[in-house]
Amino acid sequence: MGKIGKNIAIATLLLVTACHAGRNFGTLPSSDDADTLLAEKIRAIKEAFERQDAVQSLNLSRELRNFGKTEGGGEKAGLYGLVYLAQSHYLTGSSYDSLSLYIDEAREEASRQKDYWALATIQNVVGSYALFVELDYGKGLSNLMEGLRYAEMSGDASRIFPLKSNIALAYYFRNDPAGLQYALEVHDLGRQYGNEFMVFTGAVISSYMYYVLGQYDRALEYIRYALPLARAYSDERGVYSLYGDILMALGRREEAAESYRKAIAEGSDSGRFSDVDAYLGYGRYLQQNGRYEEALRIMEQGISVAEMDRRSQKLYLLYYNLSSLYESLHKPAAALKYYKMYHAKADSMFNIEQEKAIAELKIQNEKERYENELRVQDLTWQRRLQVVVLILLIVVILAIGAFILYYRKERGYRQILKLRQEAAEKEKWYRTQLQKYTREPEQGIVYHTETEQDDKLYDLFTRLQTLMSEQKIYMRPDLSRDAVAKLLSTNRTYLSEAISRYTGLSFVYYVNSFRIDAAVRILSDPNDETPIKALVHELGFHSMSTFYRLFQAAKGVPPSQFREQRKRHADGNSLTHSQGLKQ
Repeated sequence: MGKIGKNIAIATLLLVTACHAGRNFGTLPSSDDADTLLAEKIRAIKEAFERQDAVQSLNLSRELRNFGKTEGGGEKAGLYGLVYLAQSHYLTGSSYDSLSLYIDEAREEASRQKDYWALATIQNVVGSYALFVELDYGKGLSNLMEGLRYAEMSGDASRIFPLKSNIALAYYFRNDPAGLQYALEVHDLGRQYGNEFMVFTGAVISSYMYYVLGQYDRALEYIRYALPLARAYSDERGVYSLYGDILMALGRREEAAESYRKAIAEGSDSGRFSDVDAYLGYGRYLQQNGRYEEALRIMEQGISVAEMDRRSQKLYLLYYNLSSLYESLHKPAAALKYYKMYHAKADSMFNIEQEKAIAELKIQNEKERYENELRVQDLTWQRRLQVVVLILLIVVILAIGAFILYYRKERGYRQILKLRQEAAEKEKWYRTQLQKYTREPEQGIVYHTETEQDDKLYDLFTRLQTLMSEQKIYMRPDLSRDAVAKLLSTNRTYLSEAISRYTGLSFVYYVNSFRIDAAVRILSDPNDETPIKALVHELGFHSMSTFYRLFQAAKGVPPSQFREQRKRHADGNSLTHSQGLKQ
């Protein structure tokens, strides 16, 4: 995604600032001149942010702070000056110690004034810093989720989607498709508000999430939104890398290689979050074509780029593929070295306890959002209850009278219309049957009945079930719809149709259902001590987070808790049996 990662934190802060410029400024002096002056000061700060002029934004934010404290601007003006000072220091790349001086004071003041816009903006700054500077995804998501809660409490949608942009980007860095919900909302809200940057950002992240989910056609649909805008937002490298990944998944290998080469050739490497995507994708392409030495050179170049700029989000994937590459080159020592590096990096990014904390935070956020909506609805109802009751009584009286008249008049018409419709349907059915038995088939054309089509799909599905249950192909980590279709001598369309017809599932969820069933069998065996992390890779999952999410959705508890429950159950049965023998 190129420069999106670098610029999105600033850009989303700008969106909050831009939306804020025309808001109600609360308890300010009653003079129209004061309101006008405040609006002008905020507009000037916004323009400095848009130019990314850190010095000017700092000076103007200090002026706004002083205007609120000493020049009669009011408490709100002083608070907004603090908030903009924090944003300005973030723009300058200041340390968190410098930021925290303004953040702590602004948070305390915003809490006292119950200004949810200010609280949402502060949490966006804190979360962005943790995410983009400290690379702490758990901390970043925690603060961004809290900011989203404040933004929703403010009741202004224009303050919500900057936070959702950063949340979607956090999930992108984690290679976690759970961010799809936020990415789609960013894309839709960007179109709703006519904001091209948010449309672009939402399209790219949505495309990536669909790619991770294996829904390549949808991924292609969204990346095509982004392709024409890539140059405008200096992100040709990131967009063309993702475009190449999608083309590879669709089997359009040469087009994918050309897209990777274009991504690598575009622009400078400095300061990009996803520069390694191009090297990773092109390296995989070369490896699959047996060009191991070239693949090795490209992937090592990608590692150099990531380490040089301290952009380590995708390093674990490069380590994993280098391990596989050295294994193909019959260099086991190097393969083992990079496999260990992959595990160390992946474990640090996908910490299980951190995953639980994030999941709990999402649940809490959704619960509070729902409760807040109920409170708003309740207040609105109380304020309008008397008027509504009066109007309702009048409407009910009029409606009853009108209904009685209408019913008597229209009942006969409805009966006539019903009889005519039934007669028309019968006539249509008889005509169809007559044509079926009287029309001669055209020469050279073979007509297949629906029964024949169903038989073919059922045969295909039966053979697929055999592959899954007997050969256990679901354990392959690289299993794709195209690969299974090739094994069955069919195409991806018929394969998907057969799965959908007899299970109602997509290909990805169908495969994962076998993996989860296998996991349940293994975890239910009290004598099986296979570590969960090893089980995840053995069953073909690409990430711990995906496995945990699917397992909990299927069984209602995390896998570790499920194993403990089954062990306790087995121990209880064993104890009961031994007591029975003694008696």
